[in-house]
Amino acid sequence: MSGHYPPNCYPAAGQPQMGDGRPFKMHFPGMDVAVMEYLFLKTPVPVTRQCVYDFFIVPGAGSQADMGEVRSAARDYQKRYYGAAQFQVVMDADYPQDLRESIFRTIIGANAKALSVLNTVEDK
Repeated sequence: MSGHYPPNCYPAAGQPQMGDGRPFKMHFPGMDVAVMEYLFLKTPVPVTRQCVYDFFIVPGAGSQADMGEVRSAARDYQKRYYGAAQFQVVMDADYPQDLRESIFRTIIGANAKALSVLNTVEDK
């Protein structure tokens, strides 16, 4: 997943990151989701700013805003089996923040049941 992690992926594709990213949480039915908001400069002409809302679901650990828990699960051979799921919502960074969050809430909220299912760990 490291290759698709926004602080790695977008700059590697020639889109420099603007700032450190902003963590926030959003509540959905059955789960609070920890999210990172990243801003990137998209080139060539016309230069635009992209906003990426990114999070991971690590089964049994819930939502994670960064790679820390994903890497931790990968080190544990019993957790590694379950993998991880990554979600990215990409939009124009010139949209007002409240509109961006509304778009994110609409897209992810429509799939809230999937988040709970992805967080499931079956006992063996």
